Amino acid sequence: MDIVKRWDKVPSLLELKELHPMAKAILFDMDGTLLNTEPIHASSLRTALVNLTGRENLPSNEDLDEMFRGQHDPMVFAKCINEKILTNETTMTAFLKAKAKVIIADSRKHLDSIYIPEIEKLLQEIITAELGLGLVTNSESDITLDVLQRLEIIHHFNPLICRGDCQFPKPDRQPYEKACEILELKPSEVIVFEDSDSGLRSALSAETLVHQVNWF
Repeated sequence: MDIVKRWDKVPSLLELKELHPMAKAILFDMDGTLLNTEPIHASSLRTALVNLTGRENLPSNEDLDEMFRGQHDPMVFAKCINEKILTNETTMTAFLKAKAKVIIADSRKHLDSIYIPEIEKLLQEIITAELGLGLVTNSESDITLDVLQRLEIIHHFNPLICRGDCQFPKPDRQPYEKACEILELKPSEVIVFEDSDSGLRSALSAETLVHQVNWF
């Protein structure tokens, strides 16, 4: 399977149906796809690392974004240990708590900017057309649920699959295979929007209809 199309702007449902007239559901990644939260993840990660280490001489927000975009937090933690950003004395539990505390607070400050009108319009078109609509993310469930609830859009997504809902998160195919099973649809009937290499690999290996996004 190959990427169907790369988007620099949010498409309309009509454009998607012209490409996939038999599609019955659309799945979104969250960070960098549904919501413009990747910059917040990078800045929150840096703040959490400063809080954990007491050091300021850490990679910049931009460098952290490039290093870890699309990767789930246990993978980020392991790389921080390997790169000597964190010491072996730091536990993954402490890391997850520190990052979640910062990113939830930062996301709440930026609700007006992370959810753009073009995405809101596309979601309404999908709902009106009575297509399946789901979310598949590598983010932790507490972070995901908090931001979706505050934006008052959480009820739109079924399935809603977070990092801890699968034994093997992205880039493994399991999250998207699980989403298709819940929808009771073939992968060839499901459109997926993804922005990161990890997410694209997951969706492609699950043989869904993959679209790469760069609209943020």
